[in-house]
Amino acid sequence: TKNVRWGILSSGKISSDFVKAMSITEGSCAAAVAARSEASATKFAESHGVEKVHKSYEALVNDPEIDVVYIGSVADTHYELAKMCLEAKKPTLVEKPLALNYDEAKKLVELAREQDTFLMEGMWSRFFPAMKKARSVVDSGEIGDIVCVQGDFGWNTKDCTPEDRMWNRLSGGMTYDIAMYLAMLGQVGFRDATVDHVHAVCPNKRNGMDQTILANILFRKLDDSIGGAGPSKGSLQFYVTGQANTEERTVIQGTEGRITITPPAHTPNSITVNYDTGRGESREEFLNYPLPDDSWTQWNYPRSIGFTYQIQEVSECIRSGKKESEHFTLNDSLQLAHIMDEILEQVGHEGFIEDKHKRSESQGTKTSETAQAA
Repeated sequence: TKNVRWGILSSGKISSDFVKAMSITEGSCAAAVAARSEASATKFAESHGVEKVHKSYEALVNDPEIDVVYIGSVADTHYELAKMCLEAKKPTLVEKPLALNYDEAKKLVELAREQDTFLMEGMWSRFFPAMKKARSVVDSGEIGDIVCVQGDFGWNTKDCTPEDRMWNRLSGGMTYDIAMYLAMLGQVGFRDATVDHVHAVCPNKRNGMDQTILANILFRKLDDSIGGAGPSKGSLQFYVTGQANTEERTVIQGTEGRITITPPAHTPNSITVNYDTGRGESREEFLNYPLPDDSWTQWNYPRSIGFTYQIQEVSECIRSGKKESEHFTLNDSLQLAHIMDEILEQVGHEGFIEDKHKRSESQGTKTSETAQAA
């Protein structure tokens, strides 16, 4: 098996967990690192056994010995760094979110396709064996037509220091932090469906940032109904919060049964499938997919050992010359970005709204310049 050589952009907490998970992943190695400062990159390389330190992001991206780049920097730098990688035709895995808005995500996807270069958003939950199994049970039709998907996810932000990323005006708040984990469940329950409607409310903010968000998303499913009665609809309901540590359970309810993704659902190691036998009665099947042992080191975030599944997937795509992953496609990322835009707008995320105005103003300026030039 060809050893896939990874370049790591950023020396922060998430990159640290990512590289530790890589160390137990066969056929992948962290070959180089670059960060905002050479000193922090050097320190990271020493503590994680990374061979090469580059003085700049550009130098790493243009290193011919690097097969794929992982962008683990703060969210508001993802777009520019991913653009730089794709312009250099370097396969790229971007920590989620791919970008801070749909427009930028679409530009990256278009650029990846133009450059014929691999790109993926780091939606690591999709690669856990338990999550893949849940999706295959849905696809098999064994629990019938999916009616509704429900989930929750919350961790208490009360101890976040004033300089924590949670309060970053551009990319802070719980929508940017964790809402995509729940939003992507619509794609698990309703494969290839289109988003019909998004409704979100934010009953609580802290330091000006969205803390509790409730969302209802309506999906229009493909018309594969018997007799072609037209496409049916399904719904996704969730809440995310920074006010509490929640159970983090996900239920996918079908007309003939349900799947419960055991908490914590964004890093699952088991699911329960209930097949209806009558009202209030069902046959239960428990499916267990233990995570690798992670007791050998300290982690910044819970269950980060699960990065190994995503690393395996990307490395396999690189080896086989694929330009995207079938388990989390570029169109999946664009649909998520659209949902996130809707939620951010509806909950009044100030950074997002300000940035949107700036983008439309600059678009207006470009349009008038083009008109004058014509």
